[in-house]
Amino acid sequence: QVPIIQSCYAANTVIQKMAAAYPVNYRHTLGMRLALSAAELLTEILKTNASREYAQRSSALLELRTKLFILGMELRLGKDLKLISKQQHAQIHESLVDMRKQLSGWLKWTEKQSS
Repeated sequence: QVPIIQSCYAANTVIQKMAAAYPVNYRHTLGMRLALSAAELLTEILKTNASREYAQRSSALLELRTKLFILGMELRLGKDLKLISKQQHAQIHESLVDMRKQLSGWLKWTEKQSS
């Protein structure tokens, strides 16, 4: 499998558990949003990987970059509200940074292929 898929899947397993452990008053708002964002990111990565149209793939990768940024902000909000520990945030943040690097490389490669 593509390394970004593995990274995103691993981050998803942790995020889904973290979101489920949010206090009740946050679980159905921030927790659900975080879990959905993470699952959506994985789905979009899988769709993009399956696409053979390089022009279409480039725009999808740019969209993925935005979704990754939003997921990072949602995680930061959870940390700032003390819904997740600094340790948990650091672990997931490291995965997100790794995914950003992989996305950048994938985008450069795709743009090179389409020209």
